Amino acid sequence: TELRKKYKNLELIIAGGSHPNYPGYLDFLKEKYKFVRGIKFLGYVPNNKLPKLFLSSSIIVLPYLTSTGTSGVVHLAVSYGKPVIISRLQDIEATAREEGYKLVFVKKNNKTELKNAIEKLLKNKKLYLKIAKINLEASERHSFSKVAKMYVNLYTQLTSFKSG
Repeated sequence: TELRKKYKNLELIIAGGSHPNYPGYLDFLKEKYKFVRGIKFLGYVPNNKLPKLFLSSSIIVLPYLTSTGTSGVVHLAVSYGKPVIISRLQDIEATAREEGYKLVFVKKNNKTELKNAIEKLLKNKKLYLKIAKINLEASERHSFSKVAKMYVNLYTQLTSFKSG
C-alpha cells in the first residue's frame, strides 16, 4: 500500500497457485487483501494466456520462501525481457550465474527490501532497461531450440562411440 500511495496506477497481479509446501496460502492472502484496491488474484493461467500476462507486466516479483531447483517462471520472465525481483535462494542464484540472467535479489520474507527493489526499478528507467536487455539477451542464448540442439548433439556424440 505504501507504493500505491506514490504510484497511483500500480497494480499487483498474483498468478498461479499455492506452492505444495504452503497449501491454502493464496486463499489466505486473497481473503486478507480482498478489500485492497489494485490487487488481482488470477489463479492458474493457461499457457496460451501467459504471453499476454508477461507482456502486460512491468516487473516480475517472485517472493519465494523455498526452492526445489530452478524456477520456470524466471525463465519465462527473462524470455520476455522482464526485470525479475526474487528472493535470495541458492538454486536461483546459481541459475542466474550459469545462464547470465540479471536478477534483483532480496532477502527472503523481507518486505522493506522488496518494496525498495520495486521502487528502485520504477524510478530508474535506465537500470530497468539495462536489466531487461541483459535478461532478453541471456534468454536468447539459452532458447529452448538451442538447448534442444545441444541435447541432440550430446546424444549423437554419446551414441556414436564404438565399443572396441
